[in-house]
Amino acid sequence: MWSSFWGQLYWKKLITATALTFLLLLGIQGPLYSSLEVIRTTSVSGVQPLIHQVAAHINAGTALTTEEKTYLESLHPFDDQWNYTPTDISPTIFDGRFSLERIRNDPMKMVDIWWDLLVRNPRVNLKHLSKSSALVWKITAASSGEMFAAHIMWSGDPNNQATIIPEKLGLQPRSLLSSLNLPFAR
Repeated sequence: MWSSFWGQLYWKKLITATALTFLLLLGIQGPLYSSLEVIRTTSVSGVQPLIHQVAAHINAGTALTTEEKTYLESLHPFDDQWNYTPTDISPTIFDGRFSLERIRNDPMKMVDIWWDLLVRNPRVNLKHLSKSSALVWKITAASSGEMFAAHIMWSGDPNNQATIIPEKLGLQPRSLLSSLNLPFAR
């Protein structure tokens, strides 16, 4: 008897909390945004993981159709393989040469290309995901000495943003407590 009472109470609270969250969201994005004259923009943040995986394909040399190559080169030249780094998308999209505006205008174009490349060569995506997610599951830094952190952004001039990539400066992580590293974590 008690368990059914607490179960009903739980579901009532859950449904109430969900309904209140939904109403609050509608209230904020509806009347409040209108009264404050919020200008809505299209964000590309939802497509950034896909852009990163497409960069992995460009870096891996996955065969592209003529249409894909033309579109992707219009986003960023291939001369540097889109500055692909598995652990950070910043060198790819914030090097001053990437056209986020084109993706903003038609985000589904990037989604379609990502899907086609995934189907064509899923191994590249799996390899990218294993490297890009290493921050979550890997105990120690990569053997290359690459650190898992966002690269420093310099934006002194808004027209010329650049990243400082640790590997290019010769920076390397150094543990101050190396004696605490467990043998199985290497």
